[in-house]
Amino acid sequence: MFIKPMLTTLAQTLPKGADWIFEPKYDGFRCLLIVTPMKISLQSRNGKDLSIQFPEIIDWLTSQKTRLKPCVLDGELVCLMSDLHSNFSKVLKRARLRTKQTITKHAEQFPCQLMVFDILSHNQKSLTTRPLLERKTYLQTLFDTINPEMDRVPLLLTPIYESSDSLIKQLTFEQGEGIVAKRKTSSWQSGKRSPNWLKWKLKKTGTVILTHYNAANDYFTGKVYGDDCLVEIVKVSHGFSEDKRASLISVFKQNGTRVSSNEWELPPGICAEIACIGLHDHKLREPSFIDFNLSADLEGCTLHHLRKQLIFPSDYVDITHPTKPIWTSVNKSDYLYYLQRIAPTLLLFLKDRLLTVIRYPHGGGNERFYQKNRPESAPTFIESVIREDTDYILCNQMDSLLWLGNLLALEFHIPFQRYSETNPSEIVIDLDPPSIDQFQLAVQAAKMAKAALDVFHLTAYVKTSGGKGIQVYIPLPHDRFTYKETRTFTLFLCQFLYEQQPELFTLERLKKNRANRLYLDYVQHDEGKTIIAPYSTRGDTGYVATPLEWEELENDSLHPSLFTVWTVLDRLDSQRDPFREYELSRHRQPFSEALLAIQNQTISH
Repeated sequence: MFIKPMLTTLAQTLPKGADWIFEPKYDGFRCLLIVTPMKISLQSRNGKDLSIQFPEIIDWLTSQKTRLKPCVLDGELVCLMSDLHSNFSKVLKRARLRTKQTITKHAEQFPCQLMVFDILSHNQKSLTTRPLLERKTYLQTLFDTINPEMDRVPLLLTPIYESSDSLIKQLTFEQGEGIVAKRKTSSWQSGKRSPNWLKWKLKKTGTVILTHYNAANDYFTGKVYGDDCLVEIVKVSHGFSEDKRASLISVFKQNGTRVSSNEWELPPGICAEIACIGLHDHKLREPSFIDFNLSADLEGCTLHHLRKQLIFPSDYVDITHPTKPIWTSVNKSDYLYYLQRIAPTLLLFLKDRLLTVIRYPHGGGNERFYQKNRPESAPTFIESVIREDTDYILCNQMDSLLWLGNLLALEFHIPFQRYSETNPSEIVIDLDPPSIDQFQLAVQAAKMAKAALDVFHLTAYVKTSGGKGIQVYIPLPHDRFTYKETRTFTLFLCQFLYEQQPELFTLERLKKNRANRLYLDYVQHDEGKTIIAPYSTRGDTGYVATPLEWEELENDSLHPSLFTVWTVLDRLDSQRDPFREYELSRHRQPFSEALLAIQNQTISH
């Protein structure tokens, strides 16, 4: 059964009025989900069966088969990096894979999702002639039926916005592709390009150096500096006015070098602003000329700078002194670039926690001070909550995170609970060696802790502290277990580790009495205490408190210095976040049983 999808009409502006709703346009593959009594399949817009390439979606739907009536759903295959941003490169790569083993590996590392935005039929009943809002109601009912309360499922409902303004802001922060505006009364028309569905692309702007002109196809080549040479980043023909096109051609022909019968080359000298929808395989996608940039710094036209230009939400965030040095090879704009890229993960841990930041106004390693209070000068979007005499900052949104980053808040420390709760959401054991040179001592302690936690069937996670040690995390159901109960567990675990290796580990709080042994810090886990957030930097060194896979502890060369803002971003591009299942696992922890086992063991002794 081949169904041609309904198509959108490209629009330069978004419609106004109450007749329209707005949805994020995800950067992926258009796809129909077809469920019959005999088969579940994913069909591309060209009729190709993509089911084999996306087994995580098919397998999950098969597990929900008893709840799933025959239906046809319209959506987009995506690999979500945040709520509104899909990594197109990872979806494209998956679609091209052929062997089952390779597909399975990629599905585990970077699982994909189907963002569903419409329903064509349900239980043998066609819905295509029904108005869009009525189909949306059917779709919501279907999702209420098949989607249990789970934190991570591969079938998701595309969000709806009544206003495009708030959606544009979110898309800008999250590097989304664009918006689809849909008339509320529209029907679903197979294979039709309808004026009732309008797609609008969120254009990003970057600076390139124009180096070549090809008269055969009327394209100009734009380049930027890579590691040590110019690299081609774009071929552009659209967007020029006739006057500017003619002037540019004249410059190439009069001042350039003719390198073939139809092509001229210029040395670096002319910069231009190019609009696009993003970068893929080091090429700008859907480029369009905006204007010449006569004031651009040629040496500053680098691939790294271009990446920052394309994602930074300059319309919404003010940045002061962007070139201010922070750490070696990292200035303030680099740091804000890191925060924006890492925000979807970092914000999960900052959300609704009373925040303590450490600010370094003169850059990393210099003078610092702690800040908890929301300053009077803070913009209106900065949330806060008063506890005792402190108006604590809450960092729940990316604009808040970038505002703090611009103030050179280089460390984000959080308590073990949300501000609305009285009990901890996790246990964190801090493994603190005498110095960074003895980091492997923390590795040894972490592996021993993991073996002990496995006995209790508790799921644990591990991260570098960003300093000299390691921290072991045990997520718990929200607001269920008291600090007294968690202290019982942390004390038991740390005493157990100490008894195994008393010559290496200690419970002694005073440094002078530790005798060069690793400190098992169970006291730090308590109400009012804080811990460095996963993926926060450390101001003194620029190292990142980085989640690890447990298997990485087997690497003898593991060291905190391996994890900087640049290496961590590369790491998350090439492998999954080790804390990816953190929220899901907290609901499955047999912590009550662990406490009972400890109590019984104490009684038996």
